[in-house]
Amino acid sequence: MLEPRRVSLLAYVVAVAIPVSLTFNIDTMPLNVYIGEQKDFFGYKVLQFMSGTNKGIMVTAPLRLNGSGGVYLPLTDTTTAPVQHFGLSIAEDAERSQFIVCSPSVVHECNENSYVNGVCYAVTDRLQQTASFRTAFQECTKKTVDLVFLFDGSRSMSEGEFNKNKDFIVDIMNSLKNSSIKFAAVQFSTEYRKVFDFNDYEAGRDSDKLHKESQLRSLTNTHKALTFVLNEILENSEAGASPDATKVVVLITDGDPSDSDRSGIVKKYDEKNIIRFVIGVKDAKLEKFRAIASEPKDKNAFKIENYDRLKEVLVNFQKKIFKMEGSKVARAGDMTNEMSQSGFSAVFSNDTLVLGSVGSNSWRGSLQIRHEQNDTQLEDPLMQMDSYMGYSISVGEKNGAALYFSGAPRFEHTGQVVLFRHNGKNWTAAQRINGHQIGSYFGAELCSVDVNSDGDTDFLLVGAPLFYQAHEKREGQIYIYSLTDEMQLRRELTVAAPAMGRFGATISSLADLNGDGLRDVAVGAPLENDNTGTVYIYLGDRHRGIRSAFSQRITGKTMKPVLRFFGQAIDGRVDLGDDGLPDLVVGSQGAAVVLR
Repeated sequence: MLEPRRVSLLAYVVAVAIPVSLTFNIDTMPLNVYIGEQKDFFGYKVLQFMSGTNKGIMVTAPLRLNGSGGVYLPLTDTTTAPVQHFGLSIAEDAERSQFIVCSPSVVHECNENSYVNGVCYAVTDRLQQTASFRTAFQECTKKTVDLVFLFDGSRSMSEGEFNKNKDFIVDIMNSLKNSSIKFAAVQFSTEYRKVFDFNDYEAGRDSDKLHKESQLRSLTNTHKALTFVLNEILENSEAGASPDATKVVVLITDGDPSDSDRSGIVKKYDEKNIIRFVIGVKDAKLEKFRAIASEPKDKNAFKIENYDRLKEVLVNFQKKIFKMEGSKVARAGDMTNEMSQSGFSAVFSNDTLVLGSVGSNSWRGSLQIRHEQNDTQLEDPLMQMDSYMGYSISVGEKNGAALYFSGAPRFEHTGQVVLFRHNGKNWTAAQRINGHQIGSYFGAELCSVDVNSDGDTDFLLVGAPLFYQAHEKREGQIYIYSLTDEMQLRRELTVAAPAMGRFGATISSLADLNGDGLRDVAVGAPLENDNTGTVYIYLGDRHRGIRSAFSQRITGKTMKPVLRFFGQAIDGRVDLGDDGLPDLVVGSQGAAVVLR
């Protein structure tokens, strides 16, 4: 039996030890503060490195030198590259001695289109550039465009106005007759009538048929006509349609639709990524035909006062159509740029580099897997246009098998996270997890955590920095998922923001800060406290990933009153101070702060 004095002593030790473990503090007196130019966005990304006795931090400034960008070893060296936004993403290898620094903003001209691709540079811990490679490069290629003119022949216009419609169509076709664009035309009123199809155009019969076309003179059943165009022209091989062509409809109308969209034809056009330009004339209400135009609607819906002004939009309209010809994969309606944005995010998985390409495949997004100079493009067949997959990436491992997690924060406006794993032959999308609040940007930040440091990934933390709780006036939320033995993500915990400020914009797995054998986590809220920023420390939990309450709140104001966006980047797994304890590096706009 224990003596009473020993019981009291044991109780005292336990009582003291538990609160110390729970409230372990990062010293808020900075070990070092490295200052750079705010306009350069110095501190956008920060990483610790350690190679033998050489250790320190690496800081990026992607807007340095008028946007060319740069990477710093503070107080020692700087490296730049002849590209824009160098340092927008950075990744370190497993040994933390080599880094890949990327720019997703390399522009090259191709068939009068500006393609934006990526380039990455291998950089040592002494900022020596050893190699460079292009990422997801868009080769110049011409592509067929199938374009249908759907023009109004209702009784609200005169015969002269009807003929001006036809003149406009002839002018467009004549100006683009040496391109890879094929044309067809359909007149609509209460009913619809094919004027000429793609076969007629290629055989040279189009002009004669258009000239002979008489006006239908009845109502304006627009949605019914769109259905006919889709089924009988754009997707009909007998009409000369090409299955792999970019599909375009140019609608010219002077009245609001007489019919409703009962069949959901506009949604079908969206799902098939068919571009729609709408020219509304005279009494056509802008909001009515904007609903038919494809995104971006402000660029693809035109309102003119009368048919005489069709000539005024002719030149601008010709440019929009011509730029489609060189587009291999393009965002619907925005033909001035094809932005693969490869290198937007980057992470290492052992000796494999994983890059996010948010703009590829009409902004559905993809991952580029680079292993020993061999590239594999990874796409999700269910990803929708404008989803931004690849906006965030994290890698994991379970039972020796590699796993890739990718965030698509604009999927169906609520966001999605996709888990990719290898089935022995190919990488496949094994699981998809959806956000549930519109505009929350669920999946904008991902962080995999090996909480007990045994080599297996235990949890995935997902940030939704724009998740809004109106009554509590809080912004941001993180979701904690456990990774089961079946390699499936299972939701364990949700941690909401304590204030406004985009909580969850950054999430970083740290070393074990409090000595309990479990890795801890830092979460950034860079817009908190009037954009000065805050970092929250959460201690690790074996069953739920992290504890639900933060153990410490570190504000940018306490570091340096002039700081902005403190917490926009975080790293904390290396002992920089030679005291046996891991240190924390936090990026802000214009500074990198090292905390012991």
